[in-house]
Amino acid sequence: MSAGRLGGQDVAIAVESTTGSPSATDYAAVDVSGLTFYAVKPTRASSSSIAESATIPLYNVPSVSTSGAGQVPEVEAPYDASDDPAIRELGDFGLTFKAEAANDLNFASTRLCDLLQSGLGVVAKSAATTQTVTAAVSATVYQVAVGEIGDANPGDVVAWVGASRMTEFALVQSINLGTNQVTVRPAFSGTPQVGDVLRLCSVAYPEIGSLGATSLAVRYRDRARYVLATGCRPSAIALNFAGDDTRTAELAFTFAPLFKETDVNASSLGAPANLATGVALKRWGEAVYGDTSTGARTVATLRSWTANIALGLDNVGSATTSIVGAADVETVSAQVTVSLTFANFARNTLRDWLRLGSTYTWVLPLQGQEGKGAALIIPAGYVTELPGDTIEDERSYSTVTIAAASSPYTSTTGTPTAAAGAYFLLAFAS
Repeated sequence: MSAGRLGGQDVAIAVESTTGSPSATDYAAVDVSGLTFYAVKPTRASSSSIAESATIPLYNVPSVSTSGAGQVPEVEAPYDASDDPAIRELGDFGLTFKAEAANDLNFASTRLCDLLQSGLGVVAKSAATTQTVTAAVSATVYQVAVGEIGDANPGDVVAWVGASRMTEFALVQSINLGTNQVTVRPAFSGTPQVGDVLRLCSVAYPEIGSLGATSLAVRYRDRARYVLATGCRPSAIALNFAGDDTRTAELAFTFAPLFKETDVNASSLGAPANLATGVALKRWGEAVYGDTSTGARTVATLRSWTANIALGLDNVGSATTSIVGAADVETVSAQVTVSLTFANFARNTLRDWLRLGSTYTWVLPLQGQEGKGAALIIPAGYVTELPGDTIEDERSYSTVTIAAASSPYTSTTGTPTAAAGAYFLLAFAS
């Protein structure tokens, strides 16, 4: 096994102020001297998918001479101080981390936020942002004091600890400023009672276009060498499960950097820190799906599930004076697919969902300590694939693939957040 695949190895990340961190004085180099790197602790860090290097021209050779009449067009490429063509390495790389709870933290200050916002939009909540119930209404509506009604808006996710002491998650559909009531989907397992506390969640959601100054510079060990990669944004984010109990959640990022080279300035890093609180998130054996109109809640028992977020990236801008080669990297597409294996579910119902294109609001919870959890929420999930059943120990299990359709929740009440109408959300109790 190569050193590049060991868990807990040297990895540090920094949020860039300019995508790719191009040097202002050397066209053939990047400059990360002004960035603050934070050591983090991956469970796995893969070797580069393409371990080779290449000379990268700033732009294509012109078809007509730009050097003067009758002269051969010159290849436009950056040169280093020795007048040799600059070299940068090719290839994506992967980092896998234990998924951690984030409550009681300012989410924007966590490394978990840094990783997610490099490829997704993020609505970050302050530490312990909560609402307290002042009147019990129903499983889909709760009432708060007039001073708190504005804390939750369409696009927010709230977390509530029910009678079973499990953390439940719901999407805010709308708010009523006249009655100070919040309507959620899907329904909770019971009616929030007077004095109950609901936590507002920080959420990551698909954002198409420019993500601003959120790209990452990453220092990591690949095999027996140190690598510096800049302009890193993820082309894929996977939510998988590992550990002895196969229930510990992991976030696996596949990064597509603009620039990568052996890090000649590598030095030993400080002790790696947690992405958030350090409390591991666990897969629970249930998923909740709700009627998009009424919010009526149904609990399905699961054997397992995994999720994959695929992000389409596109370089923008010319940046013809830098080896980075682009002014920015924008997200042009984003989709989530979830593979669910049910422990006990009527297959004819799944066939009907597939045939009719039925959509439900899906909530896939991840439990930490009480009130400390996360969830993947798909406001309008539909079945795209229904393979044949698998048979184990004389029992059959159905597996389906669920994708995201347009969200039916488009209320303009209150002040909708940037995540309002998103077709999937990854929520962390704050």
